[in-house]
Amino acid sequence: MTGSLRLASATEDIGTGTYTVMAQIAADELGLPLESVTFQLGDSSLPEAPVEGGSMTVSTVGSAVKAACQKVREKLFGAAQKVQNTPLLGAKFDM
Repeated sequence: MTGSLRLASATEDIGTGTYTVMAQIAADELGLPLESVTFQLGDSSLPEAPVEGGSMTVSTVGSAVKAACQKVREKLFGAAQKVQNTPLLGAKFDM
């Protein structure tokens, strides 16, 4: 069983594949199938992002997506370690 993930940013997609690449980064970081990840964008009430252009989006928003997924992974690992009789007891989190 796998979960799903929804990410969001106020960035836009001007045909450069922002939806896809952000979902790919997140799927890779969390080991999820690509179809389990959705990326919402284009709403100014979402977390801020720089202007789409000059290849800035992947390096800025993509870095934020990666960092957020790493935090999620760390929190999930911590929660899993608290499960009774877990094989993760005593394991160390290694990014």
